Order: sequence, then structure tokens, then C-alpha cells
Amino acid sequence: MRWSAKRVGRPESRALPIVLAAVLGVVILGVDALAIWLAEIGEPRASNYLTPLVGAAVLVVAWVSFWALLSRVYSGRARFARNLLIALAGLLGFSIYNEVAQFSAFAVTWRAAVNYEYVAMWSILAAACFFHLREVGPSRLKLKGAVVAALLALVIGIQTLQQSEAFYDSGRQNTVRSPHAARAPPRPGARRAHLLFRNRAAQGHARQRPCAGTEQGRGPVREGLADKRVMITGLVPGPESLEAASAA
Repeated sequence: MRWSAKRVGRPESRALPIVLAAVLGVVILGVDALAIWLAEIGEPRASNYLTPLVGAAVLVVAWVSFWALLSRVYSGRARFARNLLIALAGLLGFSIYNEVAQFSAFAVTWRAAVNYEYVAMWSILAAACFFHLREVGPSRLKLKGAVVAALLALVIGIQTLQQSEAFYDSGRQNTVRSPHAARAPPRPGARRAHLLFRNRAAQGHARQRPCAGTEQGRGPVREGLADKRVMITGLVPGPESLEAASAA
């Protein structure tokens, strides 16, 4: 009776990871399909659903196959179902965190979850790698955990430094003027407006100033002649200079 109970119990223990992996796979597909449906703004198409879902499935199979091969090499057993369960659990955790972060950013205007999404992503990946290493070999778990934690801290520190430098550079570009902007030449439109203003001002000054001919009794000089004299003396640029300025 004990032997028959053991024979009956072994298939159940082996089938449990497969059942859990199937349940997690269905939940992940449902969460991703719901996220795609919520993000759609046009007509629903099957390709919008199949492309990301099939891509994620291929990526998971490749990831699990790699760890199953390592388990086969170092422990003699592939443990494909257990590695698949670990990978699906990590993927489900990241999918749920992504949806919660997007909701918190747009619903309650709390962007910390989105800004530090890379921390959650690398942490979930590190946890999955640790459990995969445990399936490869149960020995030296503390050493494996220390190595994974050190790599996690290094990667998060590098990415945090990159983001802080990018934020600092963007702030400097918004507050500091470029040295080329201070020495930039005036635009052609502004130059033409400046010349036209000088022409009008000089013409009004010529009309208001009495001409020398009126003081000697020879009669006033016409305004057109005064304007020509002003242009000849160089107070106001003539039509040729205005055309050259407009061409510039």
C-alpha cells in the first residue's frame, strides 16, 4: 500500500508545476491582451494582438530552454517545467507592476513608480535568475545570492547615474544660452525694418528743417528735392541699398 501510494503521488507532484505554469501562462496572456485592448484607439486588428503575444512566448521559451540546458549539464536533469514556472512568475510580476505603474501615473499623478520602473524590472530579473540557479544546483546558495545581489546593485547604480546625468544635461540646456546665440547676426526682416524706420525718420527731419534757399529769398525748396539731397548726403540709404538689404 505504501508503494502504491508513492507511485500514485509521483505523477501528481510532477504535474503540479505544469498545471501552475499553464495557469500563469493564461493569466499573462489575459493581462497582456487587456493592456493592448486598452491602448487601442483605432479599429481592432488581430495582428496587434498576435505580434506581441507570440513574440513574448518565443522569448520565454528561449529563456527557459537556456536554463533547462544548464540544469541538464550541471545537475543531470533539465527541470523544464520548474524553470518555465519561474520564468512565467517573473513575467507576470513585471506585467502587473507595469500596469499598476501606468495607472498610478495617470490616475493619481504619482510618477515614482514609472520613474523607477527599471529598478523593479532588474529586481524581478535578478530574483528569477537566483531561482533558476537554485534549480541548476542547490549547493552554495548564499554565494549565488551574493553574486546576483552585487550584479543587481551594479546595474541599478549605473542606470541611475545615467538618468541623473541626462536630467542634469537637459536642465543645463534649458537654462544656459549657447555662445553662438549671442553672436548670431540679425535676421533679414529685422534689418529691412530698421532701414525703413531710418528712412522715415530722416524724411520727417528734412521736412521740419528750413532750407538755405528760403533764407536768401529764393523761395522754399520742394520736399522731393530735400528728400533727394538727404539720400545723396548719406543720411538715408537709397533704393539700391534697400534692395540690397532685402536681397540679403
